[in-house]
Amino acid sequence: LTSRHAENNELAPLAELLREARHQYLADPEAAKTALTSAGESPISPAVPLSEIAATAIMVRAILCSDECIHKL
Repeated sequence: LTSRHAENNELAPLAELLREARHQYLADPEAAKTALTSAGESPISPAVPLSEIAATAIMVRAILCSDECIHKL
């Protein structure tokens, strides 16, 4: 989305965000379910844990909300 690969200094905060979100959603599976069912239309795959999908969604939102991504769109 930003038309370039991320630098290491950009990857570290995203990795930390993903780690924290995984921890949060593993500790509170109901929050993961709520986060995923409150928006979107696609069915959720039972093959992937809800906590992993919800944590990844948090990280993707952070990327999509970055200035670099917004200005490229």
